[in-house]
Amino acid sequence: MTAKNVPGLTACALCAGETLGDRDPLDGGQRARLDRLAACGVARLTYVDCLDECERGDVVVARPSSRHRAQGVGPVWFERLAGDALTDELERWLADGGPGARPVPTALAAVAIARTGEPEPAPEPHAHHHHEESEDAMSGTMVIDPVCGMSVDPATAAATAEHDGVTYRFCAKGCQKAFLADPAQYV
Repeated sequence: MTAKNVPGLTACALCAGETLGDRDPLDGGQRARLDRLAACGVARLTYVDCLDECERGDVVVARPSSRHRAQGVGPVWFERLAGDALTDELERWLADGGPGARPVPTALAAVAIARTGEPEPAPEPHAHHHHEESEDAMSGTMVIDPVCGMSVDPATAAATAEHDGVTYRFCAKGCQKAFLADPAQYV
């Protein structure tokens, strides 16, 4: 499977591991578990400085593969995703294709964050469906942060970046930084 056909994971570098804290028996804690998922190839992992969900702890965003993203599938956000049991469940779900390929397993659904304003399915798959640059920013059209999958108002985006003639908008500078380090991973 190529990297673009693998689901992505975005995790908050600041809160990864805070749910279990010092009680975590694994050396390296939750970050080590997430790193393992990337190392075994079930997900493309990105850490960002903040996902603006600080009150939740251990926030992880499962991003659909590029194929499912082109079909309009949005990301799934989780809170308190920590420990062996939940991480193992996440690994199995991602190995089966993650968002768009399989429903969220019951154990993960219990820690899913209900989000509003996520994108509607695209009418036809195309390369950059999540950025309708022809839309006027004042029209109220939301775009999707390509790193974390968050809906972003173009008029109030925390950051922007240009890549291959397309302007991408981000919910936070951490997502922009991750994008600029490897744009091909997100488009």
